Amino acid sequence: MTKKEFIDEYMAITDCSRTKANEAINTFLYIIEQKLASRESIYFRNFGRFYLKPTPKRMGVNPNTLMPMTIKESIKICFSPSDTLKEKLK
Repeated sequence: MTKKEFIDEYMAITDCSRTKANEAINTFLYIIEQKLASRESIYFRNFGRFYLKPTPKRMGVNPNTLMPMTIKESIKICFSPSDTLKEKLK
């Protein structure tokens, strides 16, 4: 599903204009982005949790040259679904 398709679904459910729907979705995404940028996790009851997980520095292999290389440490965004969501997906 693309963002445009998501906005279309939101418009159908809420019966609002495209402008209002786009504004609501953009605001929602902005809040999530800001909270993750400030290293906070986000929990939605009966849906799941978005959180950050640090990945340590490690050794890897360059696929083009097959030479060993160091992969720098980073932070990845993870999602853990709630038990309620897991049950709905069965």
